[in-house]
Amino acid sequence: MIENQAFPDKEQQRTQLTTFYYLLIQLQESKSNVSPVTDGENFQVNQIEVVENERFCTVLNISYQCMSKTEFEKYYTKYVNPNNGTKKAEQKRYLDNTFTIKNFDEDIRASTQAEEYKEYQEHKKENRVSPYDKAVMGLTKKPVTPAYLEEKVKKDAKENTAEKFDMTSTIITNTTELFDTKSMTITPTQETQEILNRWEERAKVSKNVTFPKGENYIQSYESYMNQDENWTDADERYVFEGG
Repeated sequence: MIENQAFPDKEQQRTQLTTFYYLLIQLQESKSNVSPVTDGENFQVNQIEVVENERFCTVLNISYQCMSKTEFEKYYTKYVNPNNGTKKAEQKRYLDNTFTIKNFDEDIRASTQAEEYKEYQEHKKENRVSPYDKAVMGLTKKPVTPAYLEEKVKKDAKENTAEKFDMTSTIITNTTELFDTKSMTITPTQETQEILNRWEERAKVSKNVTFPKGENYIQSYESYMNQDENWTDADERYVFEGG
């Protein structure tokens, strides 16, 4: 169920289940991250808001606390220098931390680009478009940092792999930090396995096709790209469309 194998042709159900699965994982990780300063007894979810619940997309906004107000005061007094003036930010981090989970089973690249454009417009309205924002949106010719390029390569690899192999994608955005932080996870579906099965079958009868045995999904996509020019139209149709 976690890999969506049990829900072919039930896109809404599998996006919902996958979203809530990653919600539990994210909360578990968040609780573990604060374990050095709290025993977790007062860790709790304050709110789960269902923002979108469509056939191909589920979006949740989550708010949670890592500790009680009393625990926070003890933590702040013991571990943080009051002269730093960060108490308000620390309260937000530990008493009202927020993140968003978006799982979608559709055109992943179009969805993430639309999301980036929306964020850019929001920054623009608030007159706070940074060079980083412009780089993300491709609005500047200035060189960007190697770190940005590295993250972009990873993101593009996941998007391309998910689209080619009919996978779902989950994006988690932490909205509490000074700068939003995002992570993307791609999850195989039954359709993914069917594509790989047809690819392996085709490799047995076509001299143009080689099956990437033992490789992960991103490596398999790279293998496809390396041999794509040698594939015939019939190879493409059979592997990715089943016909």
